[in-house]
Amino acid sequence: MSLFGDRRFIELRIPTGKPGREGAESLKQFAEKIDLSSNHVDTIVCIILPRLDAKTKSSAWFTALDDVGMAVQVDSIDRITLPSWIAARLKKQSQEVEAGESGQRALQFMADQVEGNLIAAHQEIQKLALLYPAGKLSEEQIRSAVLKVARYDIFELTESMLSGDAARLNRMLDGLQGEGEPLPLILWSVSDELRTLNRVQSALISGEALPNLLRNYRVWGRREKLYPVALKRIAPKKLKQAMILAANLDKQAKGLMVREMPTNPWDGLRVIGGLLR
Repeated sequence: MSLFGDRRFIELRIPTGKPGREGAESLKQFAEKIDLSSNHVDTIVCIILPRLDAKTKSSAWFTALDDVGMAVQVDSIDRITLPSWIAARLKKQSQEVEAGESGQRALQFMADQVEGNLIAAHQEIQKLALLYPAGKLSEEQIRSAVLKVARYDIFELTESMLSGDAARLNRMLDGLQGEGEPLPLILWSVSDELRTLNRVQSALISGEALPNLLRNYRVWGRREKLYPVALKRIAPKKLKQAMILAANLDKQAKGLMVREMPTNPWDGLRVIGGLLR
């Protein structure tokens, strides 16, 4: 609810992009009730989805919403390309990092500090232009000036899990916990990814072709590139252990007693990351 007005803003997040049969029908009914002829708008609804494939974009519920609203596609910058994005932004204001390893460390440091928050990243880059003259920036100057303003979402968490980057996974868990993201939703997302990975791995062992499996299980985008590497790296036994741990963490998060588990379920998620390295 607006603090000084009578308008409401409703944010609906669908992490998988799949609302299910009942959810799809509810969204269609919601779209049908929107009166485009009325000039009075007292409620604004923002539905946040991951990157969608062509099939989902042509579904009845999505097209119904698109007909009465506005679909805006804002693709995030992958973590792997973020340092080069930062370097390009610095170049626009006539600044650059030092050549060699120290410069690359500085870019990686900045990427860790601003990941998932491009508006704040832009502000931090602008701040460097205010603090230092045009030319080269040392690693020390960047480390002393750039604040930690990173923000993470659940979609990126499972990607870091698939890549086996335990350090990034821990940073993201710290950030999500600090921002108050609901643990059951994170556990559901992690468990769903583990189940998909297990199904693909089992079918692959049985002799099925990986491209067909990725298509059948709707693994696309960045995840499509991460899956082949993850499948080679993660042993089936480790994956089974991770799935059992995720199931027990879910029980623990719901208040059930589970023996021989970390006291804090967030620590259990870190253990899962360690199993998948």
